[in-house]
Amino acid sequence: MTFEETPGGALKLRPTNSNSIFGLSAGDSLTTGSLNTLIGTFAGKNLKTGNANTFLGETAGRDNISGSNNVMIGVGAGRMSAGGNNIFIGSFAGNNETTGQKLYIDGSGTGTSNPLIYGEFNNQLLRFNGDVAVGVAGVFATGYELSVNGKIACEELLIDLVADWPDYVFSEDYKLLSLSEVESHINEYGHLPNVPSAKEIEGNGLEVGKMNKILMEKVEELTLYIIDLEKKYTSLEEKLENK
Repeated sequence: MTFEETPGGALKLRPTNSNSIFGLSAGDSLTTGSLNTLIGTFAGKNLKTGNANTFLGETAGRDNISGSNNVMIGVGAGRMSAGGNNIFIGSFAGNNETTGQKLYIDGSGTGTSNPLIYGEFNNQLLRFNGDVAVGVAGVFATGYELSVNGKIACEELLIDLVADWPDYVFSEDYKLLSLSEVESHINEYGHLPNVPSAKEIEGNGLEVGKMNKILMEKVEELTLYIIDLEKKYTSLEEKLENK
């Protein structure tokens, strides 16, 4: 290691092996590993051959031996890790993670068990534990795990409904309203039975899963009406032919 003076007159240390190490027992086992920044007591203590790691905090990345391209910031972050290409931020974040391509962000000290944010870079997976607000600061819809102030575009959307899918319409005990009853409801309320009104949608928004269930219920009811009309039409046609 050499001491050098910067153009501004400051004194800096230049490591000859391209590793920057500071802390009791930090980087004690380094052999061929290079481009590592290890700061904190026992930070990267057992690292031997890993390259381009940044371990910042007491015992951060302590047991990682050959992993490369890791960023572990916080006391105990990635303490018992073994893989590479990980990002662990927060006290004990990812401390038990032994594979690579992982993201842990947490400040609760729970390690790998219940992180606030978890991700898998190789699988393009991102998981949030708790509520998430995306958009303009201060805009947040309470009671939802994800609140987005803006538009969302996606290739596919899976909605896991808790309520029964409306195949109950086809059960024998289902009370199908007559068309005259449906007409009366429309005349009185201005919308179909069991369908939220425009005022309700304006005030409460539209729940996609619930609305799809309602729409399917109406489609299945329409199918029953059509079948009934077809039977009546066929019966009438036969009577006319027999005259």
